[in-house]
Amino acid sequence: MKQLLIDIITYIRAEMPEILTVAEWNSQYEQIEEGDSYGFMLPAIFIELVNEAPRIQLSNGVTLYDPLNVKFHVITEEYNNDVFTTDNNQDMNLSYRDVLQTIYNKFYLKEFNGAVAMVSTGEENDTQHTNIYHFISTFVTNYVDFNQSRPVNRITATPTYTVIKEID
Repeated sequence: MKQLLIDIITYIRAEMPEILTVAEWNSQYEQIEEGDSYGFMLPAIFIELVNEAPRIQLSNGVTLYDPLNVKFHVITEEYNNDVFTTDNNQDMNLSYRDVLQTIYNKFYLKEFNGAVAMVSTGEENDTQHTNIYHFISTFVTNYVDFNQSRPVNRITATPTYTVIKEID
């Protein structure tokens, strides 16, 4: 799954240059909650790959992760609006929703190498925030990992064909 994680991080960096930190999820938000200093810039997106089902061995070390949840932890810093207008609610700054919508638009039905089209399954809102918001947007896919595949009869074969994907 390492390659899938690398592909997702690379895609976010290319498609969402306004995001200052993109990395693997490692409970970074806990640093903020505990008042510790944190070594990443905001806004940030951290990716968590969650496989709650048993891995399925297809053959020769090829592994299927089905389903595979991809969680996007969005951490932004927002300050309350100090001006009430008819276009906003006092004490609400909803620009973090733009990041969530961009994630949805960029990843809905996105196919990475070895994975099927990603489908959004939900969001978790941060209801206990200060000025730091933490939201989670979850997508589901499945992934075939060839990383641990073994050659048949200890002979590594090189494919002699090319697969071309055409979309009409």
